[in-house]
Amino acid sequence: MSISPIAAAVVSLVAFAPAAPAQPTPPPGEAAVADAERLYNEGVAATEHEDFAAALRAFEGSYALNPLPDVLYNVGMCQKALGQLPQAANTFREYVTLVGDTMSADERAEFDALLAELVPQIGRISFQVNEQGSGVAVDGVPVGAGVITAWLAVEPGQHSVTAEKDGFDPVSAVLNVPAGSMIEARLDLVPEEEGREGISQTWFWITAGTAAALGVAGAITGGLELADEGSFTDAADRCNSGDDAGCSAARTVYANIETEADATTALLVVAGVAAAAAVTLIFFTDWDGEQPPVAVGVAPVVGEGGSGAVLGAILRF
Repeated sequence: MSISPIAAAVVSLVAFAPAAPAQPTPPPGEAAVADAERLYNEGVAATEHEDFAAALRAFEGSYALNPLPDVLYNVGMCQKALGQLPQAANTFREYVTLVGDTMSADERAEFDALLAELVPQIGRISFQVNEQGSGVAVDGVPVGAGVITAWLAVEPGQHSVTAEKDGFDPVSAVLNVPAGSMIEARLDLVPEEEGREGISQTWFWITAGTAAALGVAGAITGGLELADEGSFTDAADRCNSGDDAGCSAARTVYANIETEADATTALLVVAGVAAAAAVTLIFFTDWDGEQPPVAVGVAPVVGEGGSGAVLGAILRF
């Protein structure tokens, strides 16, 4: 079975790849090394049959068990043969990072030629993140720290980029990445306490003052209701004794009691809502900001209207 140019490159270029990663990793066990070698040989055999999908699975499995740079190179060549160009470019970038200065001039020229072939067909994103240790994701997929310091190859088109870190507000951007271009994603995270201003204290005091005023007004109307209930009893007794004036007074007082009962209920319900809002505002108010003091004055008002008692409250700030 003949070997295609791609397959030949996969097989032949392995010969001059370094035998171990430049970055130290825990050594795999004997069983893992044996399985990795078996998968590697399966991958080479698959390339001879131009079955690059099977070869890719075998090489990726081998690299997962024993991360040797030469296997990673073969992963990239299979991705390239399958038309997975951004993935291939990212794999080659990772390979160059692993082998570093140990590459020969011929190897460097080989990789320069590979990238030169890929670059016009892919987009690339470079990253500028102001906070070290930030988690960066492209289209919802996390990218490694090595990518953040270099670049990430992507399919040409629109991509979302996000960065987040504990104690900071997350930041995101949508980038249009044309083929053959390198687009910079600048992600400046801002500390939460600096990036979000609290609500003005004035709103808390207004809300708390309103709740207090309405509560006082409700207490007053409740007191008037109790007082009128006593007056109603007296007027009703007079009415039962045949006093027409007592009957008229009983009807008037009863109407006032109904009005006062409705007013008391409404005032206390609204006072409760305002109090709950004030409690909620405690957690969102900027207590550290320098603001002028707010004086809250509560002045309940009780008067007579055309159809009964008029009750209210005046708030002064």
